[in-house]
Parts: sequence; structure tokens; C-alpha cells
Amino acid sequence: MSSPADLGLGADGPGDLVIENLPDGRTRRTAYTRRAIGRAAAPLFRRLGVEGTAITAVAASAEVGVQTVYYHYPTKAALLVGALDHAVDGVDRRTRHTPLVDRSWARGARAETDLQRRLFLHVRGCAELLAAGADLTQLLRAHAAGDPALTEVVDREDARHRALHRALVDSLGRDLSHLTTADQATDVLQFVLGPESWQSLVARSDWSRLAWARWAHRTLIGELLGA
Repeated sequence: MSSPADLGLGADGPGDLVIENLPDGRTRRTAYTRRAIGRAAAPLFRRLGVEGTAITAVAASAEVGVQTVYYHYPTKAALLVGALDHAVDGVDRRTRHTPLVDRSWARGARAETDLQRRLFLHVRGCAELLAAGADLTQLLRAHAAGDPALTEVVDREDARHRALHRALVDSLGRDLSHLTTADQATDVLQFVLGPESWQSLVARSDWSRLAWARWAHRTLIGELLGA
């Protein structure tokens, strides 16, 4: 699995730049500590699941005390959210989240004049997001049932992705296929480029990222452009 750093997400998301621009040294140190903990937790959650991940193991990997982990993330659910935040955004939501729609790759995709390449660039950017966080998103969804706080997090994450996809649909304007509406096209993007399809095809069926991207691109050309 590619890391966010391998994918360039740290440079495109808030990451170091946002932390370094925080107003004081104590706040910056706190943000870096939370990031160390979130980054340490992510591979453990991926490998061992939520129940199998011990806070002591997270603390050891992050090189902090167990009480430090609990101070920043009082529950495993909160720690899972932090791990997802740092995997996808490079910083957690208590510091700042950059709207996905404002990521440089997303703006660049919408500015592309060739429509099929516009969809390709959108697919490629979403593949990077999914490589970074699809598995953690699925873990989060699995543990959200009956937990209003986690359900709210899941809803916010879905809304962030939907806003990203709707901006692409709106950029098509009259080029959007007459066979679909803007809402339906956004639904299609949310489904095709969602963590379920990624996990099903890439994680469980062993598709390569390229094979998934080609499938997604072909599907979206047909559904959104009617080509």
C-alpha cells in the first residue's frame, strides 16, 4: 500500500505548512504530537483492526507515553479518526482540514479542457486519496453503527467527497450527458470512486491501481459523457 508521502499528499494537503503556520510553539508541538500518534496508529489499525490495536503499541511506535496517546485521543474511535485524518490530510481536523475540492489536483482537473482527460485527472486524484485512506474509512464505517459521534464523522467525510465530485460534475456544464442529471452523476462518482469499490477490487480482488483507474475512467466516460 502506498503511503501518503509516496503519493505526494503531504505537499498537496495541509501537512507541515499548516502546522508551521500555527500561532505559537506549543500549538505546533501539540499538532506534531497528534500527527506522530495518528501516523503510528494507521498501520496498526490496517494490520490488526480496531480491537486488535493496543494503545501501548501505538504509544511505542509514536515514541510517546501511553497517557499522551489518551490525552490527545481518549478513545480508540477518536484515534481511528485521527489516523484517517493524518493519512489523507496530513493533519487532523482539530488543526485544519483543507476541503478536497480545493486540492491543487482537483482544481487542475476541473481546468483541463479535454473532457476525457478531465475525468482521468479526477480519477487519478481520487485513487491517491483512496490508497491513503480507503481501508481506514471502511474501518470507521464499520464502527460507526450506534455511535452518533462516529456517524457524524462518516457523514462529514461523505459530504467532503460529494462536494469534490459535484464540483467536477458542475464543471462539465452542457457537456454532461443528457442521459443523467447532475445529482445522478454525482451519485455515480461517489459510488465508482468510493472506498467500497477500491477495497473490493484493489484490496480484496488484487487489481492493480492502474486496472482500477482504467475501469473507473471507462465507466465515468460512459455515464457522464455518454461516449
